[in-house]
Amino acid sequence: MHPFLFKISYFSISTIWIANTIGLIAAINHFLIVSKRKRLQIQPLLDNFFLLVIGTIIGARIIAVIENWAYFSPLTFIQKISNFFYFWDEQLSLEGGILFFLI
Repeated sequence: MHPFLFKISYFSISTIWIANTIGLIAAINHFLIVSKRKRLQIQPLLDNFFLLVIGTIIGARIIAVIENWAYFSPLTFIQKISNFFYFWDEQLSLEGGILFFLI
C-alpha cells in the first residue's frame, strides 16, 4: 500500500486517512441500519457524535505520542507540544482511539 494517495507540493492526501474516513462512514451507516432494525433510541448518541469523533482522534494521538516517545525525544518541549497537534503525520494509535471512545 502506498503511504500517500497523491502529493502536490506541500499538500498530500494520506492513504490511511482515506481508509479511516471510509471506515468511519461505513461504521456510522451500519450502526444506523442496525439501530433502526432493533428500534434503539439513537438520538443521544447522534447529539454527541462530534465530541465522540474528536475525543477518539485526540486519544489516539495522545497514546501514539506516548508509544513513540523516542521519535519525539530529540525535540524541545515546545516542539513536542506543537508536534502533538500534527494529526496529519499518520501517527495514531488504535488502542488510544478505542480507550478514549469508551471513556
